[in-house]
Amino acid sequence: MSPQSVLDGSHDYFIGLLQLALDKANDLLEPVEIEFYGEPLTQERAFIELANGEALHVYWSGASQKREEVVIAIPIPLLKGLLGFRMPVIHAQSLERWRTIESLESLREFSACQGSVWPDSDILEAAGLPVERVFAFEQMYLMLHAGRCDYFPRAISEVFAELEQVNQVIPDLVAVEDLIIHYPFPMYFFVTPTQPDLAERIREGLEKLIDSGEFDQYLQTHPATKRVFPFSQWQGARIISLSNPLLPVTAQPENPRYWINP
Repeated sequence: MSPQSVLDGSHDYFIGLLQLALDKANDLLEPVEIEFYGEPLTQERAFIELANGEALHVYWSGASQKREEVVIAIPIPLLKGLLGFRMPVIHAQSLERWRTIESLESLREFSACQGSVWPDSDILEAAGLPVERVFAFEQMYLMLHAGRCDYFPRAISEVFAELEQVNQVIPDLVAVEDLIIHYPFPMYFFVTPTQPDLAERIREGLEKLIDSGEFDQYLQTHPATKRVFPFSQWQGARIISLSNPLLPVTAQPENPRYWINP
């Protein structure tokens, strides 16, 4: 698919990983060339197109049990669970106030901007956190800048690449680098149910990349994600843990083969 926004700093990571998996799956299979869907899609629209299977065949997104019921999920977290390590992006002028937050109760005093149909919104609301649901990705940063919400929680695997782009337009936004909101939340490749062979090829390729060590190497060296590593740098961060009532049964958050745990 096309990037969801000009501010989408992680798009190349997933495209590159998909191509690696397709190439790794089986040397005897015909090479596959990735073609992009012609326009950015909301997550809601993407899953409609994916279920239809005519124009969109592969999509990556945060996983939920509901999504797995309509398309084929490949239950291998593409970021080893880093999607669920959320770092608040805020106004720079409010940074000192954010340094006092230590608990879920204190976080409930602030409102988050999140996607209108993102599973994250449901997860935050289930924890009693106020959420401003926003339709378009770019609008979330604009709403934060305008003071219509207090923070935009972004995965630590995507926040730094995004802010490089965002700060060219909105220079007064920063990440609270010593505060992490954590919940188990995998990012999966989803495949149209009309192409089960494609789903199996991607799954096989990802497993082989894990076995060879290439998956971890890619995750730790890609420009969009390398800032996260070494992961030990976050040991001193304040961590506010949330449960994820939407976690699919396919997830194995305690399995170190697929997940990084705090």
